[in-house]
Amino acid sequence: MGTLAGGIAHDFNNILGAILGYGENARCAMRPRAAGLRRDLDSITAAGERAGALVESGILAFSRSGVSERVAVHVEKIVRQSIDSRQTLPSALP
Repeated sequence: MGTLAGGIAHDFNNILGAILGYGENARCAMRPRAAGLRRDLDSITAAGERAGALVESGILAFSRSGVSERVAVHVEKIVRQSIDSRQTLPSALP
């Protein structure tokens, strides 16, 4: 089970790498005054980084054997980030 989780985490990180890379390319290529686009690209990057952290802390920790380390979690910060990212999503997907 741990090997399967590790493989999934690896594949997911590859996909995240592409998303973050193309987002950074778009940010570099955009016009300086495209504030709305910059905000959207920043949201994409932040979401990708959160997903990468989730893979690192969750799936990869599951795939390892042994005792895991406990760390403090700032729940309010995570909830605020989730609310902020939800507000940038379109109201209806096609």
